[in-house]
Amino acid sequence: MGNVENIVILHEDVTDRERSLLELEQKKRELEKIIQEAPNPIMLHNEKGKVVLVNKAWKTLSGYSHNEIDTIEKWTQKAYGKEMPIVKEYIDKLYKLDAKTEEGEYSIFTKNGDTVIWQFSSAPLGVIDGSRVVISSAMDITELKKKDELMMAQSRHAAMGEMIGMIAHQWRQPISIVSMIANNMLLDTALGNFDANKADDYSKDILKQTEYLSKTIDDFRNYFKPDKSVSKINLKNIVDEVYSIVKDSLKNNSIRFETSYDSKTEINGYPREVMQVLVNIINNAKDALVSNKTENALIEVNVFEDETHVNIKICDNGGEIKSEILPKIFDPYFTTKDEKNGTGIGLYISKMIVEDHLQGKIEVSNIKEGVCFIVKLPKCGEKNSADD
Repeated sequence: MGNVENIVILHEDVTDRERSLLELEQKKRELEKIIQEAPNPIMLHNEKGKVVLVNKAWKTLSGYSHNEIDTIEKWTQKAYGKEMPIVKEYIDKLYKLDAKTEEGEYSIFTKNGDTVIWQFSSAPLGVIDGSRVVISSAMDITELKKKDELMMAQSRHAAMGEMIGMIAHQWRQPISIVSMIANNMLLDTALGNFDANKADDYSKDILKQTEYLSKTIDDFRNYFKPDKSVSKINLKNIVDEVYSIVKDSLKNNSIRFETSYDSKTEINGYPREVMQVLVNIINNAKDALVSNKTENALIEVNVFEDETHVNIKICDNGGEIKSEILPKIFDPYFTTKDEKNGTGIGLYISKMIVEDHLQGKIEVSNIKEGVCFIVKLPKCGEKNSADD
């Protein structure tokens, strides 16, 4: 065995590395604590289908412990029932995200059998332990949806009251004509002047008026008929239907109604809901014109399009809205009318229908001597963007 002449001793200072690992572990615990104590439900899950973490809010609101939903398959099966395959397929696509995404609203089945509505958003966390991880947060909007449904029902009831008034306007003249014909027939009979030719003319006049009454009933029945599915909508047809409902109310208040159409492009949506929005806006315009005793009262409706939307512009010359009030007119229960004439939910419901149900936007602005509303509805195949 040879002699050892030199011994080299290698020494590595691992103090900094250990300190960094300790700090990293500390940050990890702090982050986990923040997630656990967050007021909204939060889940971390990876592309292998493992649920890495669910926070206290998620467990409390859903009723499921982490062990019961430690995989995406278990979670979707318990929470979504028959919708599980569709939702799971969507979740699988989240792992390719490179930015935050809003997923929308979903109905969730809790462990105790209740149904709640959560609004989800997700964002990528990067690669952890060799798998892409996504953080998904939710907001329980069940109570908000219940309030919206209640307000929608209130709006429909208020609209029904307005419709009854409009029916009265539309029926008054034909009923008067039928009454006059009946009086003429009685008078002819009393004077001995009644003959078959006159009877024929009277009968034709009565039939004409009853057909008008019947059409009025059909118009209003269609207005209240619920939309069961999305369909293609021709906005000219919708505006024409709305006018058939409001025309006599406008005429009785000496309000002109003018339309122009610079677009024939169809949209996807719910026809009755679009009608409800337009009736709300036109009725508000009518009330402003009547209240302000506007001379040469006018409501103008123009349908036009841009690159992504078909727009309905409704303008009146009933006076401007005060600048301090303008930002509030879409707020629930805010109204410039007295309690007898306004509930303050018509425009709020209109905004909810346009933005939540039709994926569009609604805007209002003052113009010279009046107000303009613009309802922007996405063209078929287009999605609304918050940056529009």
